[in-house]
Amino acid sequence: FLFDSDAKQQFATITFAPVIVFFYALFLSRFKQHQSIKAKEWGCFAWTGSKPTVRPTFHGVPQTDPIDGHIVIDWPSAMRTKRTQIAWTVIGVLCLVVLGAIGFVFGLKSWSQRQDGFWGTYGGIIASLINTAQVQILNIVYGGLATFLTGYENWKTDAEYSDNLVAKLFLFKFFNTFGSVCVT
Repeated sequence: FLFDSDAKQQFATITFAPVIVFFYALFLSRFKQHQSIKAKEWGCFAWTGSKPTVRPTFHGVPQTDPIDGHIVIDWPSAMRTKRTQIAWTVIGVLCLVVLGAIGFVFGLKSWSQRQDGFWGTYGGIIASLINTAQVQILNIVYGGLATFLTGYENWKTDAEYSDNLVAKLFLFKFFNTFGSVCVT
């Protein structure tokens, strides 16, 4: 039993796991300490307790605050939901456009492999170049469109705006850049 290779692997795993846990705990405590030192040096402790500021481009509607009755500038949630649904629908359509472009590239590559002459020799290279151009062009176009759509949703704070912009950019750029790899 002691000389069996599976038993040796299990023994190594069992003895190595506590070492990993110990070094993880050590790293985490050192990281938190270093993070606290930097936050104090840079004056970042007050950020978590502060009230978020309203974006200058936020266009709200004056409403009465239900808690204390004073007038606040806010945006109706039904309107934001409608605009968010429109924005994500546009994103979904653009992801389908990416799938169509990827399908075209793979169709061209498959067709060129069955051809003789110029297309048989250079078809795969041309398909790869088209795929590269598609990724670059759609990433540039979508960067501006994502910014426009996030502004259209009219988020109140910078944190909400940036969170939604990053989500849109990540989804589309990930889908656009790695879609052809996932399809193969």
